[in-house]
Amino acid sequence: MPKKRLWLICQQDRNAGLYNIPSAYDIEGEFSYAILEKAVKYMVMRHAILRTAFFESEIGEPRQRIIPYENFAFQFEYYNLENAQNKEAHYLDFINNATNNKFNLERAPLFQLAFFQLEPRRQILFLNMHHIISDGWSMEIIARELFQAYDYYRGRNEHKKVPLRIQYKDYSVWHESLIRGSFGQKCREYWLNKLSGTLPVTVLPANKNNGSETGDSCSFSFALSADNTRVLLQVMRQQNVSTFVGALAMVQILLHLYLAEDDIVTGILTAGRDHPDLEDQLGFYVNTIALRILISKKQSFIEILELTRKTVSEALEHQLYPFDLIVEELNHMHDSSDSLKLGVLVDMQSNAFDAIESPILSELNIKHIPSAYNKAKFDLNFLFIEAEDQLEVIIKYSEDRYTDAYISEIANYFVCLSEWLAENSTTFISNIAFLPGGSAQFIKRF
Repeated sequence: MPKKRLWLICQQDRNAGLYNIPSAYDIEGEFSYAILEKAVKYMVMRHAILRTAFFESEIGEPRQRIIPYENFAFQFEYYNLENAQNKEAHYLDFINNATNNKFNLERAPLFQLAFFQLEPRRQILFLNMHHIISDGWSMEIIARELFQAYDYYRGRNEHKKVPLRIQYKDYSVWHESLIRGSFGQKCREYWLNKLSGTLPVTVLPANKNNGSETGDSCSFSFALSADNTRVLLQVMRQQNVSTFVGALAMVQILLHLYLAEDDIVTGILTAGRDHPDLEDQLGFYVNTIALRILISKKQSFIEILELTRKTVSEALEHQLYPFDLIVEELNHMHDSSDSLKLGVLVDMQSNAFDAIESPILSELNIKHIPSAYNKAKFDLNFLFIEAEDQLEVIIKYSEDRYTDAYISEIANYFVCLSEWLAENSTTFISNIAFLPGGSAQFIKRF
């Protein structure tokens, strides 16, 4: 069902590249295209979703077509730029153009892979996938399996080629039957109850009016200090909450203070892989969840942490029911002015290479190349990254609605707020003496 809705959206949406998932890496060390090509072919054989295309049936419904491996044509692009001038401009232009290309969903592959040889020991690896066959978790699986297979083909390990017990097509059938069954209806009732009544519009007012909607976004990056991060993590651990739940709670408090509203709704993403057989699966499993929480000024940070933990836990128990179906049903129940609108998303990012056990990775220096992809799906997207001793934050925002100066103010306030919460975790948040817009703390962007 989620794939069906994404397919329908892509047929109507003219924004090329809006649902692409690009990823690029600068790799230093001895790294062979020929060996990597063998690893890529293994991945294509292993995961049927990489050989899947979509077409419209006679009744207007999307259908999957899986191409047999022996009939599948795929080009792993190779570009030797060792003797080229302006090497960086060459590969960056390629990446930027490819990122904004629109895939034809009727023709597989729905991904693009390119390798740029800049110097004998320096390479660029670029992967771009359509969201209909992938999600964030899938990108981590690809990184892990690709490098493990690379080690195997260069004779450095005995990679066990264990076939997948199921493929994404099997999950699709199971998921649809689950939604239509008793458990699906239980989840549906939970969300309709949780999101009943007058729904708040949790979004910061625009301070910019372009006169037109471009859909473009910008990003503002900053980091909490090592001392502040250490104290915050200590408070979170004492309350038995994850870093993500703690970061989410801080964003909810920030929105509560900015909007002077108690009823807060924010979006989070779930991996959608709560069964062991799904852990190594590529595909579009991710689901959006709307978290609704009531915050009172007579609550402390640790109380809000516990409330957020409980809310997230309950939501995850009912995560398999598609968010779009809930939105559709709620919109039928309410008029357009009272429908569910998610303006703020909170997410946590991990390094795809951190958990990979692979000899080749110890021989390489891999740096992620920031994407030039600049389309906004939400007005504000708070992305948290747990670095070695700091909590890094990226605020991706709609360029149509907000100025860089305004987002800088929000970031400044978030830093001040996080420091206050760390040092006053048992104090009511009504005691916060500084209001949004009054912070003048300087932030060093990374």
